[in-house]
Amino acid sequence: MIGGTLAQTVGIPRTFFVSAGVYLLAFLFVMVGYREVRATRAAPHETEAARLSFRTLATMPHFVLLTGTVFGLQMVDRSLGPILPLYLRELGFASDRVPLMAGILFTTTAGAAAVGNQTSAWLLRNWQASLIVPAMAALAAAAALVFGAAAPWLVLVTTAVVFGYALGAATTCTYTAATHALPASCGAWRSAI
Repeated sequence: MIGGTLAQTVGIPRTFFVSAGVYLLAFLFVMVGYREVRATRAAPHETEAARLSFRTLATMPHFVLLTGTVFGLQMVDRSLGPILPLYLRELGFASDRVPLMAGILFTTTAGAAAVGNQTSAWLLRNWQASLIVPAMAALAAAAALVFGAAAPWLVLVTTAVVFGYALGAATTCTYTAATHALPASCGAWRSAI
């Protein structure tokens, strides 16, 4: 929403400079304030993890399916960004209102995805990931269809909430299922996921 407000008031090119400054500030905070503690691991575990390759992972049950699912969910999630301002303009929003509306919709979707992420543990306690992920993908698809039907702005915001929540829950449940599908001997890979 901040980016949308800035784009509406100072223009999109200047907003990029503000974003670059924020990223530079975050980089400096990490470089100055973050200290990484190196963990030591037993040598046999390191050599076993070092021999692990993508080809070995691909032979594990459901790994290719889970990787494809993560790729698909991320592709859908990331494809919203580049087209949303164009879509809003096509719906008839005034050019000076498009950045703010896009910012509101991005923020709403991201916030709902964070809620979906946080509630995925509860979902996984009550249902299996093999049920949750397709259900959430179908819910996100339904929300995207409503979103694409040139609905009024309040419906767009509501469907953005449903879309974001469903993608957040589906993605987190998929990552969790992928982590649990790896054997315990893949400790380094499990922590990376």
